[in-house]
Amino acid sequence: MAGHLYEDGKHIGYIENGFAFDRHGKKRYRVEHPKLRDLQTGEVVAYLKAAGMPGTVTKKGLFD
Repeated sequence: MAGHLYEDGKHIGYIENGFAFDRHGKKRYRVEHPKLRDLQTGEVVAYLKAAGMPGTVTKKGLFD
């Protein structure tokens, strides 16, 4: 699965090979669609919305 990630319509990163990366290419989260999981703990930190604009994260500030 590959694609783009958005927050409030703003491009914040991308998904590639099961991981979410920020705009600078830093691996940030593991993707188990529709879940984003913390790389260290495996805790679910957000979900990806499928409706409207696919790839929109449900929690703000994850890629700051």
